[in-house]
Amino acid sequence: MEKGLPDLICFEDFKNEIVLYVHWPFCISKCPYCDFNSHVEKNIDYTFWKNAFLSNLDYEFQRLPGVKLKAIFFGGGTPSIMKPELIKSIIRRAKNNWVHESEMEVTMEANPSSLCSNVMRQFKDAGVNRFSIGVQSFDDKELTFLGRNHSSIDAKEVIFKAREIFNRISIDLIYSLPNHNKKSWNKKLLNAFELLNQIECNHLSCYQLTIEDNTPFKIDYDKGVFKLPDDDLSSELYTLTNEVITLHGMEQYEVSNYSRYKDYCNHNLHIWRGGSYVGIGPGAHGRILKNKQYYATFKPKSPRAWVNKFNENNFFYSKDYLIPSKIRAQEILILGMRLNEGVNLNNLCEVSETQISKIINMKKVNELKDNGYVNLNDNNLHITSKGLLVLNNIISQIVI
Repeated sequence: MEKGLPDLICFEDFKNEIVLYVHWPFCISKCPYCDFNSHVEKNIDYTFWKNAFLSNLDYEFQRLPGVKLKAIFFGGGTPSIMKPELIKSIIRRAKNNWVHESEMEVTMEANPSSLCSNVMRQFKDAGVNRFSIGVQSFDDKELTFLGRNHSSIDAKEVIFKAREIFNRISIDLIYSLPNHNKKSWNKKLLNAFELLNQIECNHLSCYQLTIEDNTPFKIDYDKGVFKLPDDDLSSELYTLTNEVITLHGMEQYEVSNYSRYKDYCNHNLHIWRGGSYVGIGPGAHGRILKNKQYYATFKPKSPRAWVNKFNENNFFYSKDYLIPSKIRAQEILILGMRLNEGVNLNNLCEVSETQISKIINMKKVNELKDNGYVNLNDNNLHITSKGLLVLNNIISQIVI
């Protein structure tokens, strides 16, 4: 973690930039571990959703007309079941509304089961230039356990096809599953890299399985249907993951994200650095800076509520809350501590308009530094490899 720190951002310019998150709330099926705002719906009125998304997009542009758009991210749900024409319409409207770079990053999350070469080419033609594939595992038994409706063969075929079409792809994997130990996970990860190296995949996200409330997995876990690795083993698996991925030439730039050649996810990195972001779609939220004040924005979560609001001509409904500068600074601190580059304390002072001692317990920071959990260099605070294993505990200790 201590090596290869990226250059710190110019915060003054950063305040005038946004990224756009587009939430597609529909899936073919619901995974038992997922607590995201996703719904199984067979009959989707694409004409309605096109009008709804574009109207919502124009509303956000009216609120933030003078900023630069840095990236777009289609998440969900399963955005890869969206019609390419809908994707194209949203991208075109966003680009027409905001100033942007000609090669702006546009990411789409995708499931292997909903893809074919023709559809992926249509997504590229629509403006998608970064493809994030939710493989989760290359083991068919694990895929069945996770409720995925693709096989390992399906995943590999889609990855090869996607690499022929997109220059930038990312793969998601889930680990710390039942029966995972250091030996088994090491073997699975090495096997995955045989494929990733072959296709020159430059971005990987690895997440430990967590049990979320209000999910089928929560019910089964509480009943003892399955067990997960304990905390000690989970820490060992996390350390092993970082070691194996690093040996294969990828840099860890965030707790669960790795890249070669600084091929970061610019959308997510902007948010983790504390940048403003606009969210459209059911349940999407955002953080925006308007008239030198920070706001949290929330969209209605239920797709049905969207339909009702639109039909009532009350579609532009959005719950917006003023965020005190100190609270926003704390949010940025919490997100920034997940990054390899850490957090610039001068930027936190600027955001909070107060002294750093009002945001961070510097006595505790120095204690953690002396014990090898954090580093503090030139007003830049970042976590160490040792500290990563207890990150949440560290954050709870230093945030005032």
